[in-house]
Amino acid sequence: MLSNDFTKLREHEQNRCQYNVLITQNTPLGFIFGITALSGSPLPVSCYLGSTNADISKTQTRDFDPVNSLTPSLEKFPLFEQIQSALNHFNRKKATRRIFSLIVDWHEESKDRYNSSSSFRTSDLVVFSESKGISELQSTISNHVNKLIKWDSNFRLIEPHNSSVKYQITSLGRTVGWMMKLNEE
Repeated sequence: MLSNDFTKLREHEQNRCQYNVLITQNTPLGFIFGITALSGSPLPVSCYLGSTNADISKTQTRDFDPVNSLTPSLEKFPLFEQIQSALNHFNRKKATRRIFSLIVDWHEESKDRYNSSSSFRTSDLVVFSESKGISELQSTISNHVNKLIKWDSNFRLIEPHNSSVKYQITSLGRTVGWMMKLNEE
């Protein structure tokens, strides 16, 4: 359906076009396969996962908290094209990649941080880098975090969180971080 609609648009309309697809827990599995297939195509598609029920996606039963998981949620679902674009964006930005890797390591150090999508300050990353035997200056971290939050919204890995000094890793950021770790091994 999206492909047909996109091909019927004039060229100047295709350049301004953006599709947003919402998938809920009640969406038939075929739609998920369809969105995955579109993920590698040139169509400008963003996919969101919506939930109004309890989040039962936790891998460990002890991680499931029925009280905290009853809140409705809408989360951007990373598509292959967005993951690849983000990884390619790091090709010429080695220092930004290093700082993003530090953010991912900080995030994954604690299971509680990961499960609750904790926010962080650049000062948290300075302390964390020192604990790992790496000495990153706060000005360097701040500079690269500011670059990361200005990336295009289709492949943004870090976003501001409730203030100008707190940040949060996005679901795409968690996926890209995981892919980076796989490539390093």
